[in-house]
Amino acid sequence: MLESIIQLDPVGRILIPSKLRKTMNFRTNDQLHIAIDGDRLIIEKQQNTCALCGGAEALVKTDQKYICKSCYRKLFNGIQIEIACEEKKCIY
Repeated sequence: MLESIIQLDPVGRILIPSKLRKTMNFRTNDQLHIAIDGDRLIIEKQQNTCALCGGAEALVKTDQKYICKSCYRKLFNGIQIEIACEEKKCIY
């Protein structure tokens, strides 16, 4: 087990030592999930999930969110249907 003693700075921040960051594969701008379990603080790398369905497979990044390919296709096809219907003045 890797361990380190660290200090909170005046505004409550901590610096995760580089050895621990490398071990956990934490990179600049990674989102971290922080939780409390009893008297333990747990820090884990945030797993990206689809903003629409919560799935974690085949993700496409859009701006700051992720959408799975299935939802992306549904969304894209929905937009195509709306555009086609507007042009033909159809009701669906």
